[in-house]
Amino acid sequence: MTQLLDFRFFMNENEANESIRQYSSMENTMLKSLPSRFVFLCFVGLFSLLSESLSRAVPLRYIPKLQDGIRIDGTLDESCYADTQPVENFKIAGRQDQTAPSTRAWVFWTEEKMVFAFQCVDHNIAAKPRSWDDMAVAPQDRVEFYLWCGNEEDAFISFEIAPLGAVLDYRAKYYRYLNFGWTPETLNYAVSLTADGYCMEAELYQKDLSEAKIQMEPGARFRAGLFRSEVKDLQENVEPTWITWVDASEPFPDFHIPRSLGEFVLEDETHPGPMFGRFGYWEISEKQVNLRPKPVGESMQMKISDTWEGWRLQWIGRMDENAWALVEGKDAYVWLSDECRILRITKPAMKTISIDSAKIYGGRSAGEILASPRDILGERILEKDKIDPEEIASLLPPLVNGYQILGSPLTGGVSPNVMRNGEIRLGDRVLFDPAAMETRLGDCQSQPGLLDGWMPISHYRFSQSTCMFELSAFVPVWERGTSPSVWIRLAEVDSLGSIRNERFWTTGSSDARSIDGQAYWSSFTQTVFHWKSFEENLSFPDINDVELTRVVKGGLALSHVIFAGEHPHYGGAYYGETVHDTFPPAFIAVLETAFRYGETDRAKRLIDFWFRYCVNQDGVIRYWQRDVQNAASASEYGMIYHLLEELDRAWGENWGIENYFKQLEASAHYLHSLRRPIEPGGYRLIHLGAEADNAELKQAYFSNNLWAARGLERLSQLFERYKRKGTAAQLRHMAEDIYKDTRKALDAFTVQTSYGPLPPIHPQYAALPLTLSAGLTRPNDISEETWSKYHNNESVSIPIRDREQPPQNLRENTYANYRYYLEMLSSGGLPQEMAEAIGRMRVDRGGELLGMTRFAGHLDDWPVADWGKYLLATDRLKNYWLLFYAHIAHHQDRDTLTAFEQVGIDGKYRAADCLPSQLAAARMLAWAFACEFPGDEHLYLLRGIPPEWYDPGMKFGWNDMPTNAGKLTIQVIGSAREVQIRIDFSRIANGAKPILQLNCCKRLDHWSVRDGENLIGKVKGNRMRIREGKRGILTIVVGRT
Repeated sequence: MTQLLDFRFFMNENEANESIRQYSSMENTMLKSLPSRFVFLCFVGLFSLLSESLSRAVPLRYIPKLQDGIRIDGTLDESCYADTQPVENFKIAGRQDQTAPSTRAWVFWTEEKMVFAFQCVDHNIAAKPRSWDDMAVAPQDRVEFYLWCGNEEDAFISFEIAPLGAVLDYRAKYYRYLNFGWTPETLNYAVSLTADGYCMEAELYQKDLSEAKIQMEPGARFRAGLFRSEVKDLQENVEPTWITWVDASEPFPDFHIPRSLGEFVLEDETHPGPMFGRFGYWEISEKQVNLRPKPVGESMQMKISDTWEGWRLQWIGRMDENAWALVEGKDAYVWLSDECRILRITKPAMKTISIDSAKIYGGRSAGEILASPRDILGERILEKDKIDPEEIASLLPPLVNGYQILGSPLTGGVSPNVMRNGEIRLGDRVLFDPAAMETRLGDCQSQPGLLDGWMPISHYRFSQSTCMFELSAFVPVWERGTSPSVWIRLAEVDSLGSIRNERFWTTGSSDARSIDGQAYWSSFTQTVFHWKSFEENLSFPDINDVELTRVVKGGLALSHVIFAGEHPHYGGAYYGETVHDTFPPAFIAVLETAFRYGETDRAKRLIDFWFRYCVNQDGVIRYWQRDVQNAASASEYGMIYHLLEELDRAWGENWGIENYFKQLEASAHYLHSLRRPIEPGGYRLIHLGAEADNAELKQAYFSNNLWAARGLERLSQLFERYKRKGTAAQLRHMAEDIYKDTRKALDAFTVQTSYGPLPPIHPQYAALPLTLSAGLTRPNDISEETWSKYHNNESVSIPIRDREQPPQNLRENTYANYRYYLEMLSSGGLPQEMAEAIGRMRVDRGGELLGMTRFAGHLDDWPVADWGKYLLATDRLKNYWLLFYAHIAHHQDRDTLTAFEQVGIDGKYRAADCLPSQLAAARMLAWAFACEFPGDEHLYLLRGIPPEWYDPGMKFGWNDMPTNAGKLTIQVIGSAREVQIRIDFSRIANGAKPILQLNCCKRLDHWSVRDGENLIGKVKGNRMRIREGKRGILTIVVGRT
């Protein structure tokens, strides 16, 4: 952690200590063991992120481009001065109770220079003519401007000019390393005395601006200071009045620190400054907002509760010592801060979900869809040339009984949920019923939604013919523990969108109580700013799909809400209960997405917490179900090993993985101790439950053994990398021995079927399941008696070609479909013909519905990421994106983005939310850009990008994309004639073996290299190998045929 938390941001020091005390006593079995130091670091990690973002929120000024010539004579009589709003919001440094004398400043730019001008009211000018002694300017009245690129290691340049022409210029580095020997070559300035003071005008050209690493180009951003020194007389020992554009609020004025500098952005038609209506500049004072038009015109002042053209000023306050104002409109919230900084957060639109009965279920009935062993709807989509997300969404009804999860990054467990009617619940307890507070809501249609489309902040709208209401609810970002407070606002909205009749409450451990509106808006602002900072700090791809972006961001945010800090929970409602904590798939999903979306520090904290509190010293994961103490599957151990080795390659040495070697080695021996011989054959396989629901069934599941072998193989590589050669050799031997016996057992128990060689889920089980889900039509060759027993979960034996088979039952078959088979496939350890046979069997025996996974008589997608990875590994792109879009359309609430463990095809969820389902889309999107498959040493780039993303006019990319081979930057632009791909490999790790796959074509027949030819290895089909050990930037162009 690089910085300490300033508790002043959200509470005083005593309140902060009380927060830590209460959080450390959370009523959670595992959290009771948390040391206070760790809890404090959770707070630091949370709020340092927020402070880092808001500390950049210094006054911002867009600098207009100079359109006409200007004469530097100090008279300020050119039209640009009359037509441009000056900077006027000057203050006396450190003296908020005093008013600064009138000071106006203008700044302009061209490609060659910058122009600065000041107009100062001063009825007692203290100045001397220019002399040989530059330091003589010190006791005089003067204006000052500083320029700095923003990098602490780089110098800034400073100019101090007095009313009679004395000047002091210098080059300096932080802090106060002043070089007075530096003299600018291009500074041209003039001053003039006026009836009420003086004016200064100056220009500085690019040659000298380069000394501060500032370039005159559209959109350039850099730091700048505008200052003034006012003295009573020319006595050197008299302390002047220090006047500044940006007040650092230090006890003693200091213009040589970054906090005293604002930010400039060079504006032109391609980089326009922000606008709030007709206003382009705003100044925030303690009690009002001063809005100034752009260009010049009549200004306007707004005070709390004032309205203007549908906008209402709700709050003025300080965030991290920056002044902000919140105005609310019909469709958005807008935060304003000096002088051009603006943050817009949209409200969800009021919309009606229409269901086209002619399209739903493809024109069939739900019963017909469930009775079919084949995926009728999915096959319909796959017949088309391109995957159509809208058609996928239209084929099943949307979820109508979902909810939204509320929480902060330090809450967790069973979380408050907002139901679709606006009722807020915590478990079975109703915390808040809006209909009880406003009877007219009972006749309204409700529209659930999230602020900005993805934030975990409710914004529901209720409407009828005569009125409309808005309900907002959130858990403040500073809340912690298992019973957080929920802050609520209910407001009536008139036909013009104006707010009236606002009411505010908070509820949590006690009944709802009314609160002050300003307290609500302050907490609301803090919470919104946190989630905005969270968004800004993600490493996120630039893609053309707004809905896809919204879904993935929302899922990532919910992973913070559902986990309590680093403590793993499976879900946020029923699955938030303690018994479901430390379920390994939830940890794996959250850890991987934290890594892939740039949350490196969080990922490391998650690992540290896992081994401190979730894994015993004997290596056994502390997860149990019912009476089964060791309920984690061997596949889960293997996946954790595999992911840890991948992260270690990404992060390099010295991040702390060695601290967990003892537990990792012990867990490997634990798995090895579970090997037992199976008969016939005597193959020694791990006997362990393969699913938490069936943890007591300790069989030799092939999914467990394949992933255990794969994970131990990666674990041996990890120990080898850290020079633990003896342990590495032992782990490698374990992996090879398990895999050897697994392959022999697979060969021995696999049965030849019409689908190909089909392996059973374990040696004592039937290889060919009768069905993979419930509700299917009875096959003609199965008797009614057998069919009835099967659907009563009784074991039946179904021969293959008159050859007797081991027994099977519906329950185990449907678990095999939704998990065991998928893990066997994702391990990469099955022979190709066996893997293909499983795929053919799944689509023919009730395994899929619209690409999603069938379970019993409905859908269960929580382990579906394994199926997605297999689809990607076998280049079944259309199936991959069918699964992706079906999952986000039908396995989660489209309005609240809550993803559920199990859903029906009738628009109702069957089992509560869970994180593996919530993060399936985020994982699949990341894999589409970069993925490494088990058993394959190559890093595949763009393998999952569909061909239509390369269409003319399309562009996509990912800056600083985290991969196991280091960070890469990818940019792709499609035009009518070609596709340009640019990849920065300059930071790629030693030993990485990337392969670039371009799905815009089947063969790379028409391509050329613009940069980085030395990086290119063998080209085959649409794949291009990147030479191992080569670094640089690759730019290639692929022509359209």
